[in-house]
Amino acid sequence: MYTSAHRCVHAHSPRPPVARGKRSVAGHPNRSHTYKRGGRKTGTAGHEIRGSTRRDGAEPAADGGGRWRRSGRGDVQWLHCETSCRCQVRGKTMSSVEEVIRTKRAVRQFAATLLPDAAVEAILRAGHYAQSSKNGQPWHFIAIRDRETLRRLSQTGDFAGHLAGAALGVGLVAPVDEPERDRWIMFDLGQAASYMQLEAWELGIGSCIATIYHPEQAAALLGIPDGYRCDVAISFGYPAESQQRAPRPGGRKPLSEIVHWERW
Repeated sequence: MYTSAHRCVHAHSPRPPVARGKRSVAGHPNRSHTYKRGGRKTGTAGHEIRGSTRRDGAEPAADGGGRWRRSGRGDVQWLHCETSCRCQVRGKTMSSVEEVIRTKRAVRQFAATLLPDAAVEAILRAGHYAQSSKNGQPWHFIAIRDRETLRRLSQTGDFAGHLAGAALGVGLVAPVDEPERDRWIMFDLGQAASYMQLEAWELGIGSCIATIYHPEQAAALLGIPDGYRCDVAISFGYPAESQQRAPRPGGRKPLSEIVHWERW
């Protein structure tokens, strides 16, 4: 049985532990709802993506500064991050989903700081939990940290240069399907991309979408098998100093201009 530890809990936090069969909501372990077990594809050897407790009881590895330790008894467990708090990263605290959405902005210049493994896995898990048509989960995510690979991937798109300076790049790979189905697959990929970007921003990690103009070059670089293609990648990293400013006011059309009640 897997134990999901969707949010980290401070060792000194008065919040209650997260019970199995519950997923915490908006970063608050004491605000949870019951979720259906299963329903998500797992990683190799029957294990989910690292970050959950595995069937063999082993703890997820986190070599990049995101070490975890466990406390609690029986079905009730706490999972603590000792060096990279999921609730507060580099002094940035997000109190609600609304705040994450409202303050999210595209970041194309990144600091040289590496991302903790725990943060990388949290971002990937967010995409893993994204909704999709008929729960088809048509995606594969290629997580890239190698600097040379990121540099070469940045050359597969006319406006993908920000990938070269990212601490993490994620290639969104989907099966090549019939045109009618392709539209829904791209819609599903968009949802996964949004989930990952919002999760990243909650952790103080910036991101930006990159369109891959030459998917055949990306496929050769990333070893993507026949029948699949990568048209989109996302860069992730802590924002550079020049990018650490509040979003400018405005920038969006008035709500009244785009919302139509009952009919156009």
